[in-house]
Amino acid sequence: MAATSSWASHEGTRGTMSLEHAPSHDDGHNVGGEPSQLVTPFTPLPWQQDWLTNKFALFPRNVIVAARRSGKSTLLVNTLLSCALRVPGIYGFGSPFLQQSKDIAEPMLRAAVADIPGCQWREQESRLILPNQSEIICFATARNQAQRARGMEMTGCVIDESAHADPETIDGILMPALASVEGSWLVLSGTPRGLDVLYDYAQRGWSNDPKYASWATTVVDVDQAGNLSAEAIAEMRASMSDSRVRRELYCDFSVSEDTALIDLADATEAAKRQAGFYSIGASKTQAKIVGVDCAREGKDRNVFMLRQGDVLVDMMSFSEAVNFHQVAGRLEMFMRKHIETWHDGIDAIVVDVAGMGGGLLDILSSRIKGPTELIGINGGKNAIDTDRFYNRRAELYQAMADWVRQPTCRLIDDQDLIRELTAPTFTHNVKGQMVLERKDQIAKRLHGRSTDLADALSYTFGAGDIQKQVHGRDDLGNTQTIHEYDPYGAF
Repeated sequence: MAATSSWASHEGTRGTMSLEHAPSHDDGHNVGGEPSQLVTPFTPLPWQQDWLTNKFALFPRNVIVAARRSGKSTLLVNTLLSCALRVPGIYGFGSPFLQQSKDIAEPMLRAAVADIPGCQWREQESRLILPNQSEIICFATARNQAQRARGMEMTGCVIDESAHADPETIDGILMPALASVEGSWLVLSGTPRGLDVLYDYAQRGWSNDPKYASWATTVVDVDQAGNLSAEAIAEMRASMSDSRVRRELYCDFSVSEDTALIDLADATEAAKRQAGFYSIGASKTQAKIVGVDCAREGKDRNVFMLRQGDVLVDMMSFSEAVNFHQVAGRLEMFMRKHIETWHDGIDAIVVDVAGMGGGLLDILSSRIKGPTELIGINGGKNAIDTDRFYNRRAELYQAMADWVRQPTCRLIDDQDLIRELTAPTFTHNVKGQMVLERKDQIAKRLHGRSTDLADALSYTFGAGDIQKQVHGRDDLGNTQTIHEYDPYGAF
């Protein structure tokens, strides 16, 4: 893969770093001038030097997936400063929150430039101005927090703790800011927290897609980092759960947060079982239930989920503005496709009636004919099992979580669905009731995206003990009624 940056090795009296950025044009920042002889007081670890030589020197877009205490933040601050000292320009250091950016970068920057005359600190602006007129600016990357970076022409940028960054900040603000300077570079770093933002960008570095040819991804676990003793690693492991060890020390994206209701590994396995395994309508004894989540505002979507027993058969979502009659029409088309396949009807439609869904249920009651049962669900109302659950939403999600854990469960292999299913966390209140994480809190972590897909699937567990009645004969030839066993009938 060809990179647009040009780099050279430089050895100085204050340390050794392969960081000489040499873009080929002059855009007013004199970015094509001779590199400064100043370097930072930093000697890279072997993994860091390998990254500088084989990734940073060759690819202008880098992702570092690193274990806790691996030295990634120290590497990135020194990389940023060394480039700024050599090539005049505007450089950025971002973390989810501004104070966090300052707490990480400022102490290291102050120590590194302590002996360099002519440096100016502008505290109110969180800005360091170097003698060559380079500027290093700290900013926030969380949702709606990065406006100060908009419109800048950046030569280089580092985003630490990228798992918490807002993709809109990266793609909508920082990438355009970097695109205006030829030879600019970007480094994203962090430690996994499941299928998070860091995972999405790491995928670019692992991709063979030509549009991501400028991206490279590096993974460094606690053993590869080589900066901690065996005793220190053992102490860290002793204070962590197994799942946290896998995430934070061994960079495993496939492990959910400890308090996630649905484990990422379970959801991923269920999705793998779907392909080529299930024939639509294969089980005549299991009820076919459609869950419907209605769009409310913003990025919300209208979602239909069709589940039959152990299998999520089909799903549909759309976010364009439509009225209830249009939603009802699309739902009818969604169901008709499967009615024609099965030659019988949908057994139940479960609609979220909190907020906007009540109007849709009224329309469906006048349009849906036949034996299909229409059911309204309000997740904010009391649970049926009030001893165990704070509200109906928690109750339905627990039923869904139990279903996903079954070895016979088969999901549709959709990354957005898996991400939403594994996003909600849970706690228990003073009454011992299970409380699911609030939707607005989940949306903050998903950068404004609501769990519409997961919600719609959870509603399919709100149909109670609906059974598909099929008449047949037993092994002795006697007439009998076969019906689906519903382990979630109590809900």
